[in-house]
Amino acid sequence: MGLDSVVVLVVNGVVEKVMNLKEHKKLIPMNEPFLKYRSKGLKVSELAQQLWCEKKVELELIYGKEETPEMIKGSERHKELFEEITPVLEVQLETWIDEIFVRCYQMWSLSCKVLNEKIAREVPIYGKVGIMVIKGVIDELTIRDGKLFVVETKTRASGEVPDYQAYERVVTFQISLYKLLLDNIKKGYFTCSDLIEFYGIESDSSISETLSNSFPENTLITTNVELMASIAFETLKTLPETSDTMVVRYENQNKEFIGEREFTFDKESLEKTIDFVLGYWEGTREAVPALKNVWKCRYCPDTLRDKCDAFKK
Repeated sequence: MGLDSVVVLVVNGVVEKVMNLKEHKKLIPMNEPFLKYRSKGLKVSELAQQLWCEKKVELELIYGKEETPEMIKGSERHKELFEEITPVLEVQLETWIDEIFVRCYQMWSLSCKVLNEKIAREVPIYGKVGIMVIKGVIDELTIRDGKLFVVETKTRASGEVPDYQAYERVVTFQISLYKLLLDNIKKGYFTCSDLIEFYGIESDSSISETLSNSFPENTLITTNVELMASIAFETLKTLPETSDTMVVRYENQNKEFIGEREFTFDKESLEKTIDFVLGYWEGTREAVPALKNVWKCRYCPDTLRDKCDAFKK
Protein backbone atom coordinates (compact mmCIF):
# COMPACT_ATOMS: atom_id res chain seq x y z
CA MET A 1 0.00 0.00 0.00
CA GLY A 2 1.18 3.55 -0.59
CA LEU A 3 2.39 5.79 2.21
CA ASP A 4 -0.38 8.28 1.42
CA SER A 5 -3.12 5.75 2.18
CA VAL A 6 -2.14 4.77 5.70
CA VAL A 7 -4.94 3.79 8.08
CA VAL A 8 -4.51 4.59 11.77
CA LEU A 9 -6.31 2.80 14.56
CA VAL A 10 -8.46 3.67 17.53
CA VAL A 11 -8.40 0.67 19.84
CA ASN A 12 -11.23 -1.01 21.73
CA GLY A 13 -11.00 -4.10 23.90
CA VAL A 14 -9.47 -5.59 27.00
CA VAL A 15 -5.76 -6.38 27.06
CA GLU A 16 -4.20 -9.09 29.17
CA LYS A 17 -1.37 -8.31 31.57
CA VAL A 18 2.16 -8.88 30.31
CA MET A 19 3.54 -11.93 32.08
CA ASN A 20 7.02 -12.45 30.64
CA LEU A 21 9.29 -10.22 32.74
CA LYS A 22 11.58 -12.77 34.39
CA GLU A 23 14.85 -10.91 33.89
CA HIS A 24 13.39 -7.69 35.26
CA LYS A 25 11.97 -9.43 38.31
CA LYS A 26 15.49 -10.50 39.20
CA LEU A 27 16.64 -6.88 39.25
CA ILE A 28 13.69 -5.17 40.97
CA PRO A 29 11.85 -6.67 43.98
CA MET A 30 8.29 -7.68 43.07
CA ASN A 31 6.75 -5.42 45.73
CA GLU A 32 8.24 -2.25 44.25
CA PRO A 33 5.93 0.11 42.29
CA PHE A 34 7.38 -0.60 38.83
CA LEU A 35 6.56 -4.31 38.74
CA LYS A 36 3.57 -4.00 41.05
CA TYR A 37 1.73 -1.39 38.98
CA ARG A 38 3.49 -0.67 35.67
CA SER A 39 5.16 -3.87 34.46
CA LYS A 40 3.95 -3.16 30.91
CA GLY A 41 5.80 0.15 30.89
CA LEU A 42 5.88 3.45 32.74
CA LYS A 43 3.72 6.25 31.35
CA VAL A 44 5.36 9.54 30.37
CA SER A 45 2.36 11.55 31.60
CA GLU A 46 2.47 9.77 34.96
CA LEU A 47 6.19 10.46 35.40
CA ALA A 48 5.49 14.13 34.71
CA GLN A 49 2.70 14.21 37.29
CA GLN A 50 5.16 13.06 39.95
CA LEU A 51 6.59 16.58 39.74
CA TRP A 52 3.19 18.02 40.61
CA CYS A 53 2.49 15.70 43.55
CA GLU A 54 4.09 12.29 43.76
CA LYS A 55 1.89 11.27 46.66
CA LYS A 56 -1.18 11.80 44.47
CA VAL A 57 0.32 9.53 41.80
CA GLU A 58 0.92 6.83 44.42
CA LEU A 59 -2.61 7.09 45.83
CA GLU A 60 -4.07 6.83 42.30
CA LEU A 61 -2.06 3.65 41.72
CA ILE A 62 -3.42 2.15 44.94
CA TYR A 63 -7.04 3.33 44.86
CA GLY A 64 -7.62 4.15 41.19
CA LYS A 65 -7.69 7.39 39.24
CA GLU A 66 -10.83 9.47 39.30
CA GLU A 67 -11.59 11.01 35.90
CA THR A 68 -12.56 14.64 36.41
CA PRO A 69 -14.76 16.67 34.02
CA GLU A 70 -11.65 18.61 32.98
CA MET A 71 -9.82 15.40 32.13
CA ILE A 72 -12.77 14.14 30.09
CA LYS A 73 -12.94 17.38 28.13
CA GLY A 74 -9.19 17.26 27.52
CA SER A 75 -9.38 13.68 26.21
CA GLU A 76 -12.32 14.54 23.96
CA ARG A 77 -10.42 17.51 22.56
CA HIS A 78 -7.36 15.39 21.79
CA LYS A 79 -9.60 12.92 19.97
CA GLU A 80 -11.13 15.74 17.94
CA LEU A 81 -7.71 17.13 16.99
CA PHE A 82 -6.57 13.65 15.98
CA GLU A 83 -9.62 12.99 13.81
CA GLU A 84 -9.31 16.41 12.12
CA ILE A 85 -6.36 15.14 10.10
CA THR A 86 -6.37 11.35 10.49
CA PRO A 87 -8.57 8.57 9.04
CA VAL A 88 -9.80 6.23 11.78
CA LEU A 89 -10.39 2.48 11.93
CA GLU A 90 -11.71 0.84 15.09
CA VAL A 91 -10.36 -2.60 15.93
CA GLN A 92 -10.80 -5.19 18.68
CA LEU A 93 -7.90 -6.45 20.80
CA GLU A 94 -7.70 -9.89 22.40
CA THR A 95 -4.16 -10.11 23.81
CA TRP A 96 -1.31 -7.94 25.06
CA ILE A 97 0.52 -8.92 21.86
CA ASP A 98 -2.27 -7.20 19.93
CA GLU A 99 -1.80 -4.03 21.97
CA ILE A 100 1.92 -3.81 21.23
CA PHE A 101 1.30 -4.57 17.55
CA VAL A 102 -1.28 -1.79 17.25
CA ARG A 103 0.95 0.76 18.97
CA CYS A 104 3.77 -0.13 16.56
CA TYR A 105 1.36 0.03 13.61
CA GLN A 106 0.34 3.50 14.72
CA MET A 107 3.97 4.53 15.19
CA TRP A 108 4.71 3.44 11.63
CA SER A 109 1.61 4.90 9.98
CA LEU A 110 1.89 8.25 11.76
CA SER A 111 5.61 8.50 11.02
CA CYS A 112 4.67 8.07 7.36
CA LYS A 113 2.07 10.79 7.79
CA VAL A 114 4.65 13.21 9.18
CA LEU A 115 6.98 12.49 6.25
CA ASN A 116 4.21 13.01 3.70
CA GLU A 117 2.07 15.74 5.23
CA LYS A 118 4.49 17.41 7.66
CA ILE A 119 2.16 16.78 10.60
CA ALA A 120 0.72 13.91 12.68
CA ARG A 121 -1.03 13.71 16.03
CA GLU A 122 -1.26 11.16 18.85
CA VAL A 123 2.00 9.41 17.92
CA PRO A 124 2.91 6.43 20.17
CA ILE A 125 6.49 6.31 21.41
CA TYR A 126 8.58 3.84 23.41
CA GLY A 127 11.87 4.19 25.24
CA LYS A 128 13.94 2.87 28.09
CA VAL A 129 15.71 4.27 31.13
CA GLY A 130 17.76 1.81 33.12
CA ILE A 131 15.84 -1.46 32.85
CA MET A 132 12.43 0.23 32.71
CA VAL A 133 10.51 0.69 29.47
CA ILE A 134 8.63 3.97 29.10
CA LYS A 135 5.70 4.56 26.77
CA GLY A 136 3.68 7.59 25.84
CA VAL A 137 1.73 9.36 23.13
CA ILE A 138 3.06 12.57 21.60
CA ASP A 139 0.29 15.10 20.97
CA GLU A 140 1.75 16.38 17.71
CA LEU A 141 4.82 16.11 15.51
CA THR A 142 5.29 18.69 12.80
CA ILE A 143 8.05 19.46 10.32
CA ARG A 144 9.04 23.10 9.87
CA ASP A 145 12.14 24.42 8.13
CA GLY A 146 13.45 20.89 7.78
CA LYS A 147 13.28 20.07 11.50
CA LEU A 148 10.92 17.96 13.58
CA PHE A 149 9.06 19.81 16.35
CA VAL A 150 7.40 18.21 19.37
CA VAL A 151 4.13 19.99 20.22
CA GLU A 152 1.96 19.47 23.29
CA THR A 153 -1.64 20.76 23.52
CA LYS A 154 -3.11 21.66 26.91
CA THR A 155 -6.66 22.69 27.74
CA ARG A 156 -6.95 25.34 30.46
CA ALA A 157 -10.07 25.65 32.60
CA SER A 158 -8.91 29.13 33.68
CA GLY A 159 -8.66 30.34 30.08
CA GLU A 160 -5.19 31.72 30.78
CA VAL A 161 -1.70 30.64 29.78
CA PRO A 162 0.04 29.49 32.99
CA ASP A 163 3.22 31.29 33.99
CA TYR A 164 4.02 29.73 37.36
CA GLN A 165 7.07 27.52 37.87
CA ALA A 166 5.25 24.57 39.47
CA TYR A 167 3.19 24.01 36.31
CA GLU A 168 6.00 24.75 33.85
CA ARG A 169 8.20 22.18 35.59
CA VAL A 170 5.66 19.44 34.83
CA VAL A 171 4.98 20.32 31.19
CA THR A 172 8.65 21.00 30.39
CA PHE A 173 9.62 17.57 31.74
CA GLN A 174 6.86 15.82 29.79
CA ILE A 175 7.64 17.37 26.42
CA SER A 176 11.41 17.06 26.97
CA LEU A 177 11.03 13.35 27.72
CA TYR A 178 9.11 12.87 24.47
CA LYS A 179 11.97 14.51 22.56
CA LEU A 180 14.54 12.35 24.37
CA LEU A 181 12.64 9.15 23.52
CA LEU A 182 12.43 10.20 19.88
CA ASP A 183 16.14 11.02 19.75
CA ASN A 184 17.09 7.74 21.41
CA ILE A 185 15.22 5.72 18.77
CA LYS A 186 16.64 7.81 15.93
CA LYS A 187 20.20 7.37 17.27
CA GLY A 188 19.77 3.64 17.91
CA TYR A 189 20.00 3.91 21.70
CA PHE A 190 16.62 2.18 22.01
CA THR A 191 15.87 -0.38 19.32
CA CYS A 192 13.15 -2.70 18.18
CA SER A 193 15.19 -5.56 19.69
CA ASP A 194 15.15 -3.81 23.08
CA LEU A 195 11.36 -3.59 22.97
CA ILE A 196 10.92 -7.21 21.91
CA GLU A 197 13.35 -8.43 24.56
CA PHE A 198 11.70 -6.45 27.36
CA TYR A 199 8.29 -7.94 26.63
CA GLY A 200 9.65 -11.41 25.94
CA ILE A 201 7.99 -11.59 22.54
CA GLU A 202 8.88 -14.67 20.48
CA SER A 203 10.12 -14.08 16.91
CA ASP A 204 7.15 -15.96 15.47
CA SER A 205 4.50 -14.20 17.60
CA SER A 206 1.51 -13.03 15.58
CA ILE A 207 -1.63 -11.06 16.30
CA SER A 208 -4.99 -12.65 17.05
CA GLU A 209 -7.38 -13.62 14.29
CA THR A 210 -9.86 -11.11 15.70
CA LEU A 211 -7.43 -8.23 15.25
CA SER A 212 -6.31 -9.47 11.84
CA ASN A 213 -9.91 -9.59 10.62
CA SER A 214 -10.46 -6.00 11.78
CA PHE A 215 -8.19 -4.65 9.04
CA PRO A 216 -9.64 -3.91 5.60
CA GLU A 217 -8.03 -5.71 2.70
CA ASN A 218 -4.55 -4.47 1.74
CA THR A 219 -4.03 -2.36 4.88
CA LEU A 220 -2.32 -4.99 7.05
CA ILE A 221 1.35 -5.13 6.02
CA THR A 222 2.22 -8.03 8.37
CA THR A 223 0.74 -10.03 11.25
CA ASN A 224 4.13 -10.65 12.87
CA VAL A 225 4.70 -8.44 15.91
CA GLU A 226 8.50 -8.30 15.71
CA LEU A 227 8.42 -7.38 12.02
CA MET A 228 5.80 -4.68 12.62
CA ALA A 229 7.93 -3.22 15.42
CA SER A 230 11.01 -3.29 13.20
CA ILE A 231 9.19 -1.46 10.39
CA ALA A 232 7.90 1.13 12.85
CA PHE A 233 11.30 1.82 14.39
CA GLU A 234 13.08 2.02 11.03
CA THR A 235 10.47 4.41 9.63
CA LEU A 236 10.62 6.69 12.67
CA LYS A 237 14.41 6.85 12.32
CA THR A 238 13.96 8.50 8.90
CA LEU A 239 12.22 11.54 10.41
CA PRO A 240 14.21 14.81 10.39
CA GLU A 241 16.37 15.92 13.29
CA THR A 242 14.29 17.03 16.28
CA SER A 243 14.45 20.70 17.17
CA ASP A 244 15.68 21.76 20.60
CA THR A 245 12.72 24.16 20.65
CA MET A 246 9.60 22.49 22.00
CA VAL A 247 6.13 24.03 21.84
CA VAL A 248 3.22 23.90 24.30
CA ARG A 249 -0.05 25.18 22.81
CA TYR A 250 -2.88 26.28 25.09
CA GLU A 251 -6.64 26.32 24.47
CA ASN A 252 -9.57 27.25 26.68
CA GLN A 253 -12.48 24.90 27.22
CA ASN A 254 -14.28 26.45 24.26
CA LYS A 255 -11.48 25.07 22.04
CA GLU A 256 -10.14 28.57 21.38
CA PHE A 257 -6.40 29.17 21.06
CA ILE A 258 -5.19 31.35 23.95
CA GLY A 259 -1.44 31.25 23.47
CA GLU A 260 1.67 29.12 23.41
CA ARG A 261 5.01 28.82 25.14
CA GLU A 262 8.32 27.63 23.78
CA PHE A 263 10.86 25.72 25.87
CA THR A 264 14.45 24.84 25.09
CA PHE A 265 15.60 21.26 25.56
CA ASP A 266 18.03 20.88 28.48
CA LYS A 267 19.33 17.31 28.51
CA GLU A 268 21.37 17.64 31.71
CA SER A 269 18.42 18.99 33.69
CA LEU A 270 16.13 16.34 32.22
CA GLU A 271 18.43 13.47 33.15
CA LYS A 272 18.63 14.69 36.76
CA THR A 273 14.85 14.82 36.96
CA ILE A 274 14.55 11.35 35.41
CA ASP A 275 16.87 9.99 38.12
CA PHE A 276 14.64 11.57 40.75
CA VAL A 277 11.30 10.27 39.46
CA LEU A 278 12.62 6.77 38.86
CA GLY A 279 13.73 6.55 42.48
CA TYR A 280 10.09 6.02 43.46
CA TRP A 281 9.49 3.25 40.91
CA GLU A 282 12.71 1.47 41.89
CA GLY A 283 11.59 1.49 45.52
CA THR A 284 14.65 3.41 46.73
CA ARG A 285 12.52 6.11 48.37
CA GLU A 286 8.96 6.87 49.44
CA ALA A 287 6.56 9.05 47.43
CA VAL A 288 7.14 12.75 48.10
CA PRO A 289 4.02 14.82 48.93
CA ALA A 290 3.63 18.48 47.89
CA LEU A 291 4.40 19.78 51.38
CA LYS A 292 5.97 23.03 50.14
CA ASN A 293 3.03 23.74 47.82
CA VAL A 294 0.00 22.71 49.84
CA TRP A 295 -2.21 24.86 47.58
CA LYS A 296 -2.00 21.97 45.10
CA CYS A 297 -4.10 19.87 47.47
CA ARG A 298 -7.27 21.69 46.42
CA TYR A 299 -6.90 20.11 42.97
CA CYS A 300 -6.90 16.63 44.47
CA PRO A 301 -10.23 14.73 44.71
CA ASP A 302 -11.71 14.43 48.20
CA THR A 303 -11.53 10.64 47.94
CA LEU A 304 -7.72 10.83 47.73
CA ARG A 305 -7.25 13.72 50.19
CA ASP A 306 -9.06 11.66 52.83
CA LYS A 307 -6.47 8.91 52.37
CA CYS A 308 -3.40 11.19 52.27
CA ASP A 309 -1.44 11.21 55.55
CA ALA A 310 0.53 14.28 54.43
CA PHE A 311 -2.67 16.28 53.90
CA LYS A 312 -4.09 15.24 57.27
CA LYS A 313 -0.96 16.54 59.00
